[in-house]
Amino acid sequence: EKLGAEDAARKILVHFTSFAFRRTVADPEVERFLGLFRKTVEGGGNFDQAMKLALKAVLVSPRFLFRSENDQPGNAPYRIDAFELASRLSYFLWASMPDKPLLALAAQGKLHEPDVLAAEVDRMLDMAGAKRGDYVIDLGSGDGRTVISAAKRGIRAFVVEFNPKM
Repeated sequence: EKLGAEDAARKILVHFTSFAFRRTVADPEVERFLGLFRKTVEGGGNFDQAMKLALKAVLVSPRFLFRSENDQPGNAPYRIDAFELASRLSYFLWASMPDKPLLALAAQGKLHEPDVLAAEVDRMLDMAGAKRGDYVIDLGSGDGRTVISAAKRGIRAFVVEFNPKM
């Protein structure tokens, strides 16, 4: 498939920015970086120079440098979105950003499913770099149920039913 320079730049930026920001990016976000690409080309720069500037802008963006989540009104508990769950999970277990399979499940809206989440935790812990130790964490699924537990003898995910009367 032969693409024009701007279409190719858009395709690259959508892919790169989505991975860098650890979520699906909206068109206005991509347009911001594509604007830098356009200005560089209009100023006489070639494709590579224009892409380098746009990609540098992504890498200095607060959305890349800081793990941020959507603000929620009030102090009431709320269900985080699938991309926030993927980020919490990957930074907790790997101290790194989510990988492609984890982001794909978030994009499909399947990551909140208890069986899928448990399978992902098992997959992630089987990979090199996963931390092993004693810890328990609620990943903020919003329903008060999803808990990851680990002990020195092994790590596994399980779902705890929360009963407010307890």
